[in-house]
Amino acid sequence: MSTINPQHFSRTQPSPPGNSSGAQAQGRPTQQQVDALLNAGPNWSVTPKAPDRAQQSPDTRSNQTSPEQHADATKRVSDTHTLLTPETINALQGNPDSAQSRAIKSELEWIFQPENRRAALRGPDAKANRKKFEEMSVVLNAGARNLNSAKHKTTEEVMNKFAFKNIEALLGAFDGDASSSFGRLDNSLAELAKIKQHYSRMDSTYKTLSNTCDSLAKVKLDASQADATPPPSASDTGHDSSATYSFRSASESTLESPQEIRNFKSQDKLNLTGIQKQLNTPLRWVERRPESIGEIQIQYSPNNKVSVVVIADAPGKPPFALKVFGEVRQSNIVT
Repeated sequence: MSTINPQHFSRTQPSPPGNSSGAQAQGRPTQQQVDALLNAGPNWSVTPKAPDRAQQSPDTRSNQTSPEQHADATKRVSDTHTLLTPETINALQGNPDSAQSRAIKSELEWIFQPENRRAALRGPDAKANRKKFEEMSVVLNAGARNLNSAKHKTTEEVMNKFAFKNIEALLGAFDGDASSSFGRLDNSLAELAKIKQHYSRMDSTYKTLSNTCDSLAKVKLDASQADATPPPSASDTGHDSSATYSFRSASESTLESPQEIRNFKSQDKLNLTGIQKQLNTPLRWVERRPESIGEIQIQYSPNNKVSVVVIADAPGKPPFALKVFGEVRQSNIVT
């Protein structure tokens, strides 16, 4: 396995633009097709190309979201958004043990898990899901504030009520009605136990609302929506944390159905050994669009930070075309 160096490429001058339909008929890429890839954003309906398994850490794999996971998460976000209203939040406070309240708490616990937010925010419905998360955050924040005020009001009322009852019981004892005073004290203690239980439920509900609201803060939604958790840098790990992406056939990624690599770093590699063996010819660098089998070209858009790698196949066969989010240089290609 070797890295393609500039001196190993045969360079040719750019050819004048030809008929695009003729190029397509012969299996050659047109500049319009390449430009479309360079200018388009990620295709959230497909799973991005993963690094070779030996290079892929468990954390990286766990951050990937399949279309099925995204679809399931989208439905759940929609259902929760419909369920969560100021009225149901009030019902949750007043009757936390009802079937509806238990359903709401179950959905809030689901939202609180980072992997569920990631699944909802990585896919074609990410924008709509984020809007619903933000709207739910407003409802949760208002509910948490109201419940916190109710907690303080309950505390104040209980303190005032039992201060009065304790004074009343003490005065009764001094008046010689000790048995009656102790009876009233027992009743007060039983009542206090019920109030404490109610307060505990209020506090638990408040924490659920508050914690879920915190999990929907902008910084956490931004982190969940990020394409993947960046691997530790070389300075953090003490070694180069590069990844290798291998391809065995030119048909693995075409202009009609291109694969995507996201978060490509300068030390990462594209292993094209399999394609070179399949084509049975050395890969050769050209500055114009590839035409003959084995010719390879890399185009990069600095504005979009997107690279497109194209390799010509045999005449009439679609060329290999790979879209990479990051800059691909000649030194990143291995054969």
